Amino acid sequence: MSKPSQSQRKSITTTTRDNIQGKLLGTNVKEINVEKFRDAKYTPIPYKLNGKLTDQILKTISNKFSTELIFHLDLSNQQLQNVDALQECKNLVLLNLSKNQIKDLFPLQHCVSITFLNVSGNQIQYLEYLKVMKQLTNLHAEENRIKNIKGLKGLEECENLNSLFLQSLSGKEQNPLCSEEGYRDTVFSYLQQLKRLDSVPRNVKFETGEELDKQGKQNVNIDLNTPGSFFTNQFPKNTPFEKEIQLEGEESLKSSLKDCKSQISQLEARIKALMA
Repeated sequence: MSKPSQSQRKSITTTTRDNIQGKLLGTNVKEINVEKFRDAKYTPIPYKLNGKLTDQILKTISNKFSTELIFHLDLSNQQLQNVDALQECKNLVLLNLSKNQIKDLFPLQHCVSITFLNVSGNQIQYLEYLKVMKQLTNLHAEENRIKNIKGLKGLEECENLNSLFLQSLSGKEQNPLCSEEGYRDTVFSYLQQLKRLDSVPRNVKFETGEELDKQGKQNVNIDLNTPGSFFTNQFPKNTPFEKEIQLEGEESLKSSLKDCKSQISQLEARIKALMA
């Protein structure tokens, strides 16, 4: 039996070293697919930190030998106030910090590789420390304490930021900024790179229920017999309903808007369930 050549011995040695390294680090470094961590759809790990977060805890919950090998973390609803330990997670791509008690995002200035960040449901007033995240594309910051456009300072340097959430689509979970007049125009003017705000594209004229209500009395015609319409497909041809329903008066309009908001809320719940 012939002896392995020098190149074959080198290949065997390299493979053995990689296998040992993979076992020590809890992962095979060469097989890491960063792209899969860019997908927001993942299953959170059930653990309770009760407000505590340390370097060792991060390595334990992520099952990694080093914090530099942590690519995504779900730390939602953990009663966190201090996230200083995240300073060492320099290769994070996806981070969920929603529903905590965080006031300061200073530790995240070292996490320059994040593309998806959720900090909704906290006590944050300013987002300036996120300016180092040049790869950030999607930011959820609903239900915080951002009072005015100054709270968004720094995001203009996030050149790849496409989607920003400061409230839900139905107008709930608002920041104080969202109630200001001309809110959407102000934000889009400040963040030129932004394509969507609160899930609504830049080029769509968004009218709130309050704005529609100010228009006063108007007629809303719903044709139940339009070919291919939703209502035609849902009801049989022998339906006792009238072919046309005319809603008139201010009270009827308010009722219609209320039903519309309810349907939007249900749709949001389904979307969140699908993305969970």
